[in-house]
Amino acid sequence: MSGVIYWCLWGLFRATGRLGFRYRAIGTEQIPKNGGLLIAANHASFLDIPLLGCGIPRRVAFLGRQDLFPVPGLNGVLQWLGWIPIRHDKLDRTGFKRAVELIDKGQAVVIYPEGTRTRTGHLMPGKPGIGTIVAETGCQVLPAYIGGT
Repeated sequence: MSGVIYWCLWGLFRATGRLGFRYRAIGTEQIPKNGGLLIAANHASFLDIPLLGCGIPRRVAFLGRQDLFPVPGLNGVLQWLGWIPIRHDKLDRTGFKRAVELIDKGQAVVIYPEGTRTRTGHLMPGKPGIGTIVAETGCQVLPAYIGGT
């Protein structure tokens, strides 16, 4: 059932992005249709998550800060849809283990290597999480750039 809800939300956000934000995704043909994959993207706004998600033509899970969704019910629903909560104050082995498991099962996971949103629009230094995942999985890493959010 979560797959049906995921794709309904995907379509809703995609339509909203195209109609309300002149959204477009370039290079989606470069995204492998199957197999474990880590997508590394810059992060400038809360819109990045739904807009990046609807630009990827396969289901993805997102690594995200645990404290963003403190409401217990919402937290559970988001995890059901593929959100992987990550502690922001230290290297979260539980969250990264979940990302590794999904990639090993052939799924795609999105990570924001900077660990937070940029306030200036300029890239910030990356955190070690991306290296942890790649070292454990040997997966392909696909860079993504989000502009204008």
